[in-house]
Amino acid sequence: SGGCVQEEIRFAICPELMLSMLVCPCMMEGEAIQICGAEQFSAYEGYARSLTYGGDHMDSSARGPDGDVLSEVLAMDALDLRSGDDSLFGQLSSPNMIRELNKALAAFTPMDEESLRTHAVVATGNWGCGAFGGCVPLKAVLQWASASQCGRKLKYFPFDSNIGPELFALTQQAVSRGATVGQLVSSLCELRGDAEPTEKRASQCGEGAVVAGRPPPLDIRHPKLHPEQLLARVRSML
Repeated sequence: SGGCVQEEIRFAICPELMLSMLVCPCMMEGEAIQICGAEQFSAYEGYARSLTYGGDHMDSSARGPDGDVLSEVLAMDALDLRSGDDSLFGQLSSPNMIRELNKALAAFTPMDEESLRTHAVVATGNWGCGAFGGCVPLKAVLQWASASQCGRKLKYFPFDSNIGPELFALTQQAVSRGATVGQLVSSLCELRGDAEPTEKRASQCGEGAVVAGRPPPLDIRHPKLHPEQLLARVRSML
C-alpha cells in the first residue's frame, strides 16, 4: 500500500515476519495470527515518509533453549469504517463490539501456559484508529476487556492521544471494585443510547420557516455522549 508506519516498520526491521505473508491465509472475522521468535536485525529512524534505515541492530531480547528470541507479534485486523458508520453510536453497536472483542481475544489468548508465563503483558495502542476511523477510548476499553478475559495484562501506548490519565483512572477503579469483564462490556452497551445522534433543524428565517419552498437546513448531528467523555462515563458506571 506504500505505507511506512507501524506494521510496515516492524516487518522491515524483523524480516522473518515476512514469511507469514506466504504461509498465513487471510484472517476471518474471529481469527488472528500469532508469530513467535521474530528477531530484530535493523534499527530505524523517523516515521512514515521520514522513515530511514538506522543501521544494524543486535537483538538483546531473552532467548529460549533453542536460541529463538522470546518474542510474540500479534496480528489482528480492525474494522475498516472508511466506507461505513464511523460514529460512536455505530461503533457501540453490539455486532461491531462483539466483532472487535472476539478479534482481540483471538490475538491475545496465549497458545499455552508457557506463552502466558513468558508474555504476561500485551503491548498495544490505538488499534484501527487512524485511517480506519476507530474511536480511541472505545478500542482501548475493548482491548483491555479481551486481554483480561484471557488472563493477560495490557500495556497501552496512546501515541498522540491524551487518554492516558483517564484510562489509568478507569482501570484502577474497576480493579479496586472487583468489576468483571461482563460488567465492563455491559456499561458500553448501556452508553449506546447516549451516543445516538439527534438531528436539529436550523431556521434561517425564524423557527420552522421555509425558504424558497424548501425545509430549513439540518444542523450537524449532536450526540449526548462524545468520544472524549466515554472513559469517564464508563468509570462512573462501575
